[in-house]
Amino acid sequence: MSTLTVKMLGDSRVSVDGKPIIFQYKKVEAMFLYLSVKKHATRDELSNLLWIDKDEIIARKNLRNAIYELKKSFNGQGELLNINKTMIELNPGIEIITDVDDFLRDEVEVDGYHGSFLQNYSVKDADNFESWMLEKRDSLRNIYLKRLNQLVEIAKRENNLDGIEKYCKLIIKNDEFDENAHRNLLNCYKLQGKFNNGLELHDRLSGVLEKELAITPELETEKVFSEFLKDMHLRRKAENKKMFFYGRKKELLIIDDNCQKFIDGSGEAKSILIKGEMGIGKTWLKNKLIHNFAGKDVYLFENDCYQFEKEHRLNAWKHITFCLLQTAKNDQVRIPFNPSQEVRLEDFIDLMNHDNFEYLILTLLNTLSEKKKIVISFEDIHWMNESSISLLISMLSRIDSQRVMFVFTCRNEVVHSLEKFYIFIKKYNKLEPIMLCRYTKNEVEGFIHKARPNTIVSKEVLDRIYAETEGNTFFLAEYMNALNSKKDINVMTAKMQDIIGSKFLDMSKEEKKISEITSLFDNGAPLFVFTELLQKDELEILDMIEGLENRCILEEINNSNSLSVQFTHRKLREFQYMNLTHVRKSVLHNKVAQLLENRLGNDSRNIDAYYQIAYHFKNANNLVDFLRYKIKILNINLDFSHERFPVLHFENKFYNQFEFDDKKIKKKIQELKEILENIKAAGGETLDVLQLEMSVLHIEGRYMIRRGAYDEGLGCIRNLMEIAQDVASREFIIEACKQTLLYCIQTNYTDMMMKYINYGYEQVREQKELVNIWELKRFEAIYYTMTGDHLTAEGLITECLELLNRPARNSNQYVLHTAACYDEMGGIKKSRGELTEALHYYEKAIRLCEQRNVWISISLFYTHAGEIAYWLGKYAIAKKYFEKALGVYSRIKYNAGQPIAEGYMSLLLLKEGNYKSALRYLLKADRNANILRIPKEQGTVLRIQCKFRLIMESNLELYEVFKDYLHQSFECYAQESLTMLKLAKEDYQISLLEGLS
Repeated sequence: MSTLTVKMLGDSRVSVDGKPIIFQYKKVEAMFLYLSVKKHATRDELSNLLWIDKDEIIARKNLRNAIYELKKSFNGQGELLNINKTMIELNPGIEIITDVDDFLRDEVEVDGYHGSFLQNYSVKDADNFESWMLEKRDSLRNIYLKRLNQLVEIAKRENNLDGIEKYCKLIIKNDEFDENAHRNLLNCYKLQGKFNNGLELHDRLSGVLEKELAITPELETEKVFSEFLKDMHLRRKAENKKMFFYGRKKELLIIDDNCQKFIDGSGEAKSILIKGEMGIGKTWLKNKLIHNFAGKDVYLFENDCYQFEKEHRLNAWKHITFCLLQTAKNDQVRIPFNPSQEVRLEDFIDLMNHDNFEYLILTLLNTLSEKKKIVISFEDIHWMNESSISLLISMLSRIDSQRVMFVFTCRNEVVHSLEKFYIFIKKYNKLEPIMLCRYTKNEVEGFIHKARPNTIVSKEVLDRIYAETEGNTFFLAEYMNALNSKKDINVMTAKMQDIIGSKFLDMSKEEKKISEITSLFDNGAPLFVFTELLQKDELEILDMIEGLENRCILEEINNSNSLSVQFTHRKLREFQYMNLTHVRKSVLHNKVAQLLENRLGNDSRNIDAYYQIAYHFKNANNLVDFLRYKIKILNINLDFSHERFPVLHFENKFYNQFEFDDKKIKKKIQELKEILENIKAAGGETLDVLQLEMSVLHIEGRYMIRRGAYDEGLGCIRNLMEIAQDVASREFIIEACKQTLLYCIQTNYTDMMMKYINYGYEQVREQKELVNIWELKRFEAIYYTMTGDHLTAEGLITECLELLNRPARNSNQYVLHTAACYDEMGGIKKSRGELTEALHYYEKAIRLCEQRNVWISISLFYTHAGEIAYWLGKYAIAKKYFEKALGVYSRIKYNAGQPIAEGYMSLLLLKEGNYKSALRYLLKADRNANILRIPKEQGTVLRIQCKFRLIMESNLELYEVFKDYLHQSFECYAQESLTMLKLAKEDYQISLLEGLS
């Protein structure tokens, strides 16, 4: 039987077995929702509910039509309604599940309350329905709030702070004027140490009450907040005293010198302004300054400024004024404004106007300073409002700086209310500014060693701590605490979150969006991303960014000559990112990836963009597109190591950055296979998924062939061919043919080469694109060279060169194909015994690559040229080429030609009498020749072993070095070499071998 589900808490939705029901018009739906709650209603009740503005006859007619349309909406679901002349009810025989019934049934249920009853719902010309809906909404909301308050009390009894926080937030979300919930949450934040959350909570409550009701919070709320501030102040003071500190010798010297001048009058003392970013150590330095006055005959007054005080006139001065008045009273100092005993000092201060207030403070300072010198400390003056700043400037200009010293701390942010203050201190030189910068890496190391003198911290841990903290004192201290307690140093602590959270308070909605988008990028967010995602012009975006730059949250950077922004500290980014919901992260990352992809267009050369797009698709959990770009990236990397002569899509400097680590390549291929399996498990084998599978098989297959694992490699290529034929992918059919041909070339297996060459030609012709035609011609030329038909091979190479030298192909992109043709022509000349001509073509290939600064594949050309130069007796030239070849080979694993270069280097070192080095090279050649098992390479190395074995018989010194390695007979090595060289059709080398006998 079908199940009818009705959701009315939050946005309404009616469905049958998960499929939504569409109603013909709004009043039909409204009637059904009413019946879903009431279960039954009279005809008159429904008529009055929905058509009160119509006369009785029309209302009844409309009701009949609505009943008919309602039945049609549920057509096929059985008899929905039981109807008689007066009553209409939902059929009790049909299973109807409503979230309202579920919510009311369970007396402690709160999780099922997903929003207000019929949220955002309205029906035109149905006032009675509207009244019923609002009444029901209030009733359910009151039940919900009552249950939440009960859960708060239970959580308080159990000291469940997470529960208190959760349920109080839900209450406030549904009733922003509930001050009891605010008080409970304030106390909870106090116990959790989430002081910035508490400040934001109280600030928001005060703003809502002022804006909506023109009142201030209740006295009980203010009392709780006062206790909250007191606890915050004491706890932070205690934490600052315990805080380990390091360095700042220059700054401490300035402070000590200034304090000494102030105490003994030995010179001109100035007030002190300590500036720096959040968590840099301003408070610690201020406390060191204050400590200088311990035991001295001075009055000391301190006050912390808070963000919420910005809206309250002169609030930053009230505590100081209260303390001054209290001190004057205790020390029996007479002042002109002496409040009567009946008036509380706090009320006395509140009742004064600005001018009287300023005069009172000035008088108090001048009067008290006659008795003792005064030091007044203001923490975080960036939170002062303009009236407090104005008063501060007035005090600095009018008091005697040798009797009264001010000490300020301030963040290095652009604060407009402080502009006059900075102008004043610069003009009149009244303050000594001290700017605290982040620690350098060396200073961070010193900090760690001083904090943990008996512990050896590895370079890896040091690098990680510096990367995470960027030299910020607060973060360093937190990381030291984590190390001391053996906790994970990568976790952002609750204290970090509380401190960082203060920077994100009072952001506008637009600034918040800018911050969220920036957090998606780990290397800066480009300006165009904001303009596209937020649909605003650049000037609007720059205004928003400037606001965040002024608060030292964001900073501008240049990425590839384009403007980007990033967070001023990586922990700010981490905080913002971790506070994004999972859904929001996914949506934003996907939008950014699509935006970057659209901007990329047909540019296949921008690998940096590929990395960025892959990163965003991965974090969007878009596995299909993530895998697509992972494949692109790996293909670009492996084109240079797995293709003998790749098409070049990048600038020369691009190839020069590659180093090919075999372990990393294997790991990356395995990652591709795992992602592919996850995609197939989630969505099956669609055409898009099969395209990805072919790409992965191609990568794995050519990798296996490249490293000599021929069975596994050919298995992948066969699977690739089968899928490509099934989906008619000519591109991958051609790639499968190419990889099979490369296997045949490496193993000297010519029997099936023409089959795949002809199949490749067939695919190219049907593709109606001759892009790959010269590759196939070159493969065909190699086949004829391998089978001894040098004349046909030479003709095909000449055709290839003509195709490649046409204007459309004569570019850097195809330079290696042209060089490869010269190399093949050199091989043909060598096979004919025309060695000088062969060297000419090899050197032509080399020059072409050197002129274009292309090093990929040039190693093979160097090797071939070195071999011919050796045969011609040009040993110095040969050695130069082999050294260059081996320099390139050292950067890539599994190289065709490498054993030959190593073998000939051993012969050259033999001539020089450097036998030990010769042994090292011959051992390498032997090992590498048996990886790819290319007959020519194996035969060449065996022929060189023959030569060494022959010379050993007459050279005792050589014998001693090589005896443990070349312990078989000359004839044994010669027979093995002859077998391989015949297989490779190396006639010239065979003649050289026969000459040794």
